[in-house]
Amino acid sequence: MTSDWTDHIKAAMEARSQQWRLRVVIAGVIAVIFHSFTGIGFAFGWFGVYAALQWIEHDFSPRGSWIMRLDRRDWARASIGMVAINNLAFAAIGLAELQSGSGIAISCSAMLFGGSILNGIMVSTPRGLW
Repeated sequence: MTSDWTDHIKAAMEARSQQWRLRVVIAGVIAVIFHSFTGIGFAFGWFGVYAALQWIEHDFSPRGSWIMRLDRRDWARASIGMVAINNLAFAAIGLAELQSGSGIAISCSAMLFGGSILNGIMVSTPRGLW
């Protein structure tokens, strides 16, 4: 991993760390709206896990404590892993919606996946798409 890569990862983690509260709020709204497809226990359990992961990822920012504990390259690798874990956790509610099998749940799941991809691109790049 080159220093250019770690610099890009550092910029992406800085951008993500500034919006962790917004992602938690959006996840709360998603849990409230989609609990009828997934079940209330799953929806709010998912929200708790996702919110905890957001808090942990927030600490992976360039000003967080993880960058001081790890070598720069190890921190960059751990940051990529943390983002991947967060994305998998977010995808879990969409997959649970698909299990209900209703047309509206499948449509909502598709919109959720599309929105999460767009959010990932916009938030993880320092200047968005521009």
